Amino acid sequence: VRGTEEDTEHADDLVTQYVVYYRNDAGGVGKISWVGETLLEDLEDYRTEYLAALDDIRKRQELDWAVLMITDVLREHSVLLTTDFVAGNHLPYSLITDRVYDMPGVMSRKKQLLPEILHAIAE
Repeated sequence: VRGTEEDTEHADDLVTQYVVYYRNDAGGVGKISWVGETLLEDLEDYRTEYLAALDDIRKRQELDWAVLMITDVLREHSVLLTTDFVAGNHLPYSLITDRVYDMPGVMSRKKQLLPEILHAIAE
């Protein structure tokens, strides 16, 4: 059953399972989390739930921006879910739907995603 308290707790746990915090030169604080066990084909089933969990975490932890990278390792394809933040407009990825970016070929949060996040924030 979707939308239950248990689902929200699951989304919250998943969004916080693997986390990296960063601080930019201007002092802004953000968070990058990632998961590699969720099927991208099922994105519509969990997108709203995960975006709500990201929003909640951003507010509770007083972050400027929070993002979740979801990777399908077998297909070498990722998507990025984000909270609202102006830097999102400067990401080099195609917007699939509101706050969800398509990242074909992006597999590494450190080597591929983080440099783009820092560049977007600097813009």
